[in-house]
Amino acid sequence: MIMKIVQAFILWMCSLVFGVCISIILGYSLLSQTVLQPSVVKGWVADSGTYAKFTDAVIIPAITQDGTSGSTQGLISNAMIATAATTIQPSFIQSSSETIIDATYAWLNSDASHIAYTISTKPATTTFYDSLHDQIVTKLKALPPCSRGATDPQLTINGVCLMSSLSVATTADEITASLRSSGPLKNNSINETTFAPAQSPPNAAAELMQNLPVDLSYAWLANLMAWPTAMLAALFIILNRRARGCISVGTAVLLPGLLFVVASAVILSHPPDVSALVGGSDANINALLAGIAKVAIPSLAHVAQFIGIVASSIGIIFITAGYIWRHESKLRAKRAEEVKASQAVTPEPAPVEAAPVAIQPPIINKIPVTTFDDPPENPWT
Repeated sequence: MIMKIVQAFILWMCSLVFGVCISIILGYSLLSQTVLQPSVVKGWVADSGTYAKFTDAVIIPAITQDGTSGSTQGLISNAMIATAATTIQPSFIQSSSETIIDATYAWLNSDASHIAYTISTKPATTTFYDSLHDQIVTKLKALPPCSRGATDPQLTINGVCLMSSLSVATTADEITASLRSSGPLKNNSINETTFAPAQSPPNAAAELMQNLPVDLSYAWLANLMAWPTAMLAALFIILNRRARGCISVGTAVLLPGLLFVVASAVILSHPPDVSALVGGSDANINALLAGIAKVAIPSLAHVAQFIGIVASSIGIIFITAGYIWRHESKLRAKRAEEVKASQAVTPEPAPVEAAPVAIQPPIINKIPVTTFDDPPENPWT
């Protein structure tokens, strides 16, 4: 009795471990085929049109807003906007972004201690500032002259009027040189510290990001251990419960597979409102992130659907094999019972005794025997 209870408990634990392992395998398979692949993420960003929208959504708003007061910068701002719209190409944004993505995944894979990258901007910045100089010259020439009493150079900088004491070429050279030497691209390169804040307060999200490589390492290790553990648990269940164990294993694989299929079908037929998934303070960046999410979510759903179909197929194969096994076992048991029943009902025939064979005495010729008790008769008498 105790042994049966122990065996039942062990089987229950094996079934539980097998189900957990299958969930880990399916979940990690989804991650490894999507968000853990830098090429897939690069495809999402490219397909969302982020590179083409980046200049209008991020660069131009950053130009038009003063870092302290939020006021526009007049002539310089307008010149930079016109220059950025024509010189900053989506191909440059894409190559720079993919460099950052590669550096991020190197950090996630524990190949680097931190996100580190360096992007050379010298060709782009040279083209940008040369074009900016021409834009400033054009806009300065288009300004009306200031009144004779005006002495504030800021009137020219703000695009109000052109002071007679200022030379157009000299003013354009000075503005361009000032922007070139003080802007974020003054070193003709971008690295991980270019746009990073000097000091940010610690929060839960930052701690989560710092621990993300370790967490992914644990997830990879869990997936690595889940495969042999699931195989051993399935083998133990099948050996102990035979056909029922095969059906149980198939059911444990089929159910999460069906869950993946159904969930992905729902997501594909009723896409979620991705705008609720991004909650940043910048509406332009939120729009870019929402565009990426609109591409990423259906991609995830398609991969999940494929994984679910594969898992469901494997589960159906195990269940079918289990039912065939059980059917064949029942047929064999039924035949054995029929043979046993026929042997119990039909009496065994009595052994046939051989008829006794009469032994004939040997035939002995009757020869007259002469004895000496009776003397022979004398024929002469």
